[in-house]
Amino acid sequence: MASSSSASRASTVLARLEARHRVRALEAQKVKSQTSTQKAPEEDSDAFLSLFTQIQKETTQNMQTCAVACSSGEPEAQSKLANEIAETLVTCDRMRAMTASATYYLTSFDVRACEAQSNALRDLAHALRAKHLPRRRFKFSQDFSRRGYAGALEHVLESASDTSTANGDDARTARPADIGGREAALENFDGGKTQVIDVDVSGLDATIRDGRDAVVVCRGRATALRLARLTNCIVLCAGEMGSVDGPVYVEECTQGAVAVDSRQLRIHDSQGVAFYVAVSSTPIMEDSSNLKFAPWRDEDGTGDVHVQDFNRVLRDDGMGTCNWSTIDATSRVLTGLNTEEAVLSAARGLLCT
Repeated sequence: MASSSSASRASTVLARLEARHRVRALEAQKVKSQTSTQKAPEEDSDAFLSLFTQIQKETTQNMQTCAVACSSGEPEAQSKLANEIAETLVTCDRMRAMTASATYYLTSFDVRACEAQSNALRDLAHALRAKHLPRRRFKFSQDFSRRGYAGALEHVLESASDTSTANGDDARTARPADIGGREAALENFDGGKTQVIDVDVSGLDATIRDGRDAVVVCRGRATALRLARLTNCIVLCAGEMGSVDGPVYVEECTQGAVAVDSRQLRIHDSQGVAFYVAVSSTPIMEDSSNLKFAPWRDEDGTGDVHVQDFNRVLRDDGMGTCNWSTIDATSRVLTGLNTEEAVLSAARGLLCT
């Protein structure tokens, strides 16, 4: 009798446990279903890759349509293509930002594929601009060593030389120098606070050094960029103008501003330079002071830049160290400008201050 009673109680307990387990399993399934339903689309790798590819295809098609119109000689086709290329380069920046924000749930293969797509789109934009919207500009070349500098920069620095001579100053002219291989340098120039120097750095390990009082626009995608001993120069290598696949090194520069889109940024022995950056890794500085930083792209005006200072002494307000600070949102004159004309206008304004 006792055995029968014990078996009955055990059966009852097991039934209760089974019922409780079923309830908990249903609740867990419900929570899982709700979480899946509420999951943001951008956290779904398939949805992200589909959207990314769609943006790339639509942007490519729009540019190619404008390029065909240019080839056909349609009126206003060149201005439409120029606007489309400018929008494409802005889109490339956004695609890179999208990829960076999705790295925590994308595979490394998908991240590299997305970066390759955005780089290919940028290359196409530069190629179409070079083909249909040619401009007269200086280009680094190994031929300069054989041609002897024959007028390579005279057309962009002639007025600067005239101005310097009129003011009684020693006129200085920028000279291209072949270093060997895929390296080249622009050096010894004085823009007289009036000149904009265009430099094609496509595929080059480029060096810009020993210059002052000029706006230098680096066009195309450089493999690396070195800036040395520049005084009050505005160097632009970002946005629709250009970018750097590898590192940017800045040494012994004073005053001025640098806008770069690159993989790395390293700064040594520099003072008073403002940096507008779109850099994949954290910028690094050493033995430098009074540097200022701001993002190159900042849609809502709230973005900041984090910098690694090897001579780190924290500021009281927590915004950087005693050697660098963040540019106030209202003073970021080069941030968020969507056209080359706007960037150059702002750069000229900085040069004259």
